[in-house]
Amino acid sequence: MDIKLPIALNTIDERLLYVADRLPAGAVLVCPFCRYPVKKNAGNIRRHHFVHMPGATCSVSYETLLHEGAKVYLHRCLERGEPVDIFIDTITLRPSKTRRLLESLGVRRFSTSSKSVFKNDGATHLLERVIAGKVKPDVVSYGEYVAGGERDIFAWEIFVTHEVEEEKAELLRINRVPYIELSPIEEGPNSYIYTMKSHDGISFIDDDAIFDETVYRDNKADLLATFEKEMTQEVLKPKLEDARKSWEAAADKSTEQELERRIVLKVGEITIKDAMAMAQAVSASPVVIFPVTNIPTGSGLIDDRWVKVETVGCEKYNGKYLVKLNERLYFSSGLGMLRGIYDELAKMGVLKGVTAKEEGRDKIIFVGVKLALPLVERRGIVECSSILYKYTDHPTEEVIMWETRNKKSKTSGKYYMLVNDDIFVDSYEWQLKNILYNLLRFTTIEAHLGLNADKKYRVDALKISGLVQVEKVKDTLLAAMTRPSVVP
Repeated sequence: MDIKLPIALNTIDERLLYVADRLPAGAVLVCPFCRYPVKKNAGNIRRHHFVHMPGATCSVSYETLLHEGAKVYLHRCLERGEPVDIFIDTITLRPSKTRRLLESLGVRRFSTSSKSVFKNDGATHLLERVIAGKVKPDVVSYGEYVAGGERDIFAWEIFVTHEVEEEKAELLRINRVPYIELSPIEEGPNSYIYTMKSHDGISFIDDDAIFDETVYRDNKADLLATFEKEMTQEVLKPKLEDARKSWEAAADKSTEQELERRIVLKVGEITIKDAMAMAQAVSASPVVIFPVTNIPTGSGLIDDRWVKVETVGCEKYNGKYLVKLNERLYFSSGLGMLRGIYDELAKMGVLKGVTAKEEGRDKIIFVGVKLALPLVERRGIVECSSILYKYTDHPTEEVIMWETRNKKSKTSGKYYMLVNDDIFVDSYEWQLKNILYNLLRFTTIEAHLGLNADKKYRVDALKISGLVQVEKVKDTLLAAMTRPSVVP
């Protein structure tokens, strides 16, 4: 049994422990769902977890593990006074001047801190405490006592498959208990990030003045950069037009060679038609990626066999790690798909390889990539690393990727992957999982299901939406810049 538990129960004091907690001396750990003994695994590659001892028959679902792990992690952070990032989609806000401002700046998503949601440094935080007679939120926060013996109460709910029931929400409203509902996803070796699903009675969201101050404080750098970019466009447009007119008036004094050089350099020469072509290149159609393999994987792409990718994971099966999507979909060729992704993103100029010395040896190996993703929605570049966890603290070096290929081992008969001049790609399954996880954070991914030789559905193509195809933009711009001008 290979169920990865984010939490365990210490039978000494019946207290739930999160996987990142330091284990108390003499702790006796069991699974909180079946009470079978467990142990802690905290390696350098996989996400930290508790695992059942041999002989367990626990059948807890992934959704339950995600809900309970995110709940205990949130409670742990609140108890320790550690802020938790909460992402909020602008479109979920009620109509207000703040929402209009964010939308006008193109801010579709922003973050705030759990300390902005419930401001009480001296609060007590409890798991699943009954309030308002019969309501049991996932986490309850009690503020310090004030005059009159009253305390502020705040409820935290974790959303995975079931949203807050209407009856529960109504009882919280009647008893004037504000709450927030959070949707979690796993982040890093032992943490979570949360997105607001719903809320009620939270002053920092409902009060424009408080909300403006909070949003500005928590997102100051991003908002200022966005505002500066928007203002630069508005101020520079007329100046660029004036410069273009002045340049055209003096163009007849230049030689043909000088004229061509200036055309390449001058932005003002771009026409409306050129601008439309560039806009189409920026918001280009999705990038479709196929596995690089000589093994036939299907008879072509079928429109109704595309499914949206929600989650990506890696599990061990028959002694081999397999990457799976949405908890049930496997690749026709994981090695081929990693090659396809690396080849396509390297060709687009958004990916660089990362090498390091193999642990315990002097051999250079390929341990991951660094991404600079040009995002259509954000109108900017997001940089992130997709490196094997055990090498994150090692000295690394970036390399330009120009070739990937497969090679069959003479001893095991298994295929492995090489990059450039025979640089060995370490743990290609985990590299595939890591890069898909990073792409899923910032883009939309769809998987195409094709039938393999055993008539089983396997993922034989990926469609990535939301990336600016930079090379197309360059080609369009260069075509506009090098077209001969008509000089009066």
